[in-house]
Amino acid sequence: MEIGRSYWSDDLKKSITFKTPVRISVAELEHQSETPDAEPPAKGRLRRALGMS
Repeated sequence: MEIGRSYWSDDLKKSITFKTPVRISVAELEHQSETPDAEPPAKGRLRRALGMS
């Protein structure tokens, strides 16, 4: 994309134009949410074997 600016120069008696190239970047922002609470692991064979209830 280009951004242009023009103005009249009284000294030169003509229009002066400046053009500047610019880059536009677009990113997708994610809404920050609260971290969910941890759940205890499901009871399985390993927990029973180690005596954990």
